Amino acid sequence: MINIGVIGYGYWGPNIVRNFNAIEYGCVKSVCDLRPQALERVQKNFPAISTTSDFHEILSNPELDAIAVITPVATHFPLVKQALENGKHVFVEKPFTQTAAQAEELINLAEQKHLKIMVDHTFLFTPAVRKIKELIAIGVAHTTQCPYCIESHVKAAQKAGATAKEIAEAIFVAAALRAGGAFAHSTIAMGTLKGTEGK
Repeated sequence: MINIGVIGYGYWGPNIVRNFNAIEYGCVKSVCDLRPQALERVQKNFPAISTTSDFHEILSNPELDAIAVITPVATHFPLVKQALENGKHVFVEKPFTQTAAQAEELINLAEQKHLKIMVDHTFLFTPAVRKIKELIAIGVAHTTQCPYCIESHVKAAQKAGATAKEIAEAIFVAAALRAGGAFAHSTIAMGTLKGTEGK
C-alpha cells in the first residue's frame, strides 16, 4: 500500500483524493490546504483523512510514501524539491515547473534519490502523444527535436506509416509542448507511482 499526502484541495484536489483512494494500492492519509473551508470539505467527504494547513507536516511525515502536489505552478518547484529531499515519491499537477531548468533539477534529484516523479498529463494516452513516442522509438525524431521541430519530420513519419491525422495531431501536441516550455521536458521524463510500494 502506498500512503499518500495531498497538498492542495482546490478545484482539482478533490478528484485526485477520490481517484487515489479508489485504487487498490493507494491510500490518502493526509491533505493540506491553506483554506479552512477546503479542509472542512475534506473532513466532510473523507472523515478518515487527517487535515492540516501546514505543508511541512505532509512533507516530513514518515508514514507517507508519496506526495501529490495540486497547487499553483509557482509553488511546484519548492514543494516537489522538499518532498524529494524528504524521500517521497511525487505526483504533480501540470505544468510540472515554470522553467526547463527547474524541471531538470527535480528530475536529476529524483534519479539521485531513486524516487519517482509523475506529472499528471491529461493527454498521456492520446493517439498523438503515443505517435510522438513511437516516432522517437523508431528514430524518426528524438527527444530534443520532437517537441520543437516535428514538422521537419513529416515526410519521414509518413514513410514510417503515420497517417495524416496522426501527424497533424502530433504537430498540434508539439506546438502545445513548445508553448509549455518545461512541460515538454516533463512529458518525456514522466515516471509512475505504481510499483513504488515498500520503497
